[in-house]
Amino acid sequence: MAVTDRLAGDSAPPLLCFGDSLTEGYAVDPGDSYPALLQERLRQEGHAHRVVNQGRSGDTSGDALARLDWALRVHPRVAVVALGANDAFQGVPRPLLEANLAEIIQRLQRGGATVVLAGLWIPRRFGLGDPAGLQALYHGLARHLGTPLVPDLMAGVLDHPGLVLMDGFHPNGAGYRVIMENVWRVLTGPGGGLEASG
Repeated sequence: MAVTDRLAGDSAPPLLCFGDSLTEGYAVDPGDSYPALLQERLRQEGHAHRVVNQGRSGDTSGDALARLDWALRVHPRVAVVALGANDAFQGVPRPLLEANLAEIIQRLQRGGATVVLAGLWIPRRFGLGDPAGLQALYHGLARHLGTPLVPDLMAGVLDHPGLVLMDGFHPNGAGYRVIMENVWRVLTGPGGGLEASG
């Protein structure tokens, strides 16, 4: 469980980060995950939100959907959904990824959360097919469900060897700072939820 979860009884409005290893902060110190950095930024900017990190390494969209009831127990006011990398690496059909993401987003919305969807652009060198097709999936979902979109969670990271771990994909601490900024721009933009829920 991430350090940000220990404040579950706090009265501050919860901001849920729901995803896989890119949310959990795989192989970095807990304070270097993007949700932890987001909490730091929120405090600096005077937002009272309490970030809850519910990222779990290895999760596909289906795995995440199976634990969504637990995530909803925190009653998030804002939720950042960042899933799909493991679906791509494990060959999950894209229509199933789309259906799972749609159900996750809609259930969070019905629970009263403003949802921000984080998309991915996975370069062809990873051998996962057409990156434009995956990104189009996220764009289509965001339009259909009325959610702000982080076009590429990993923008500015994967093409910079100094920002990733030895596996060439997972960010290091510096890479997570870039990711946090990618998310921050959308959270504080039109419909991002911070102003409306704060």
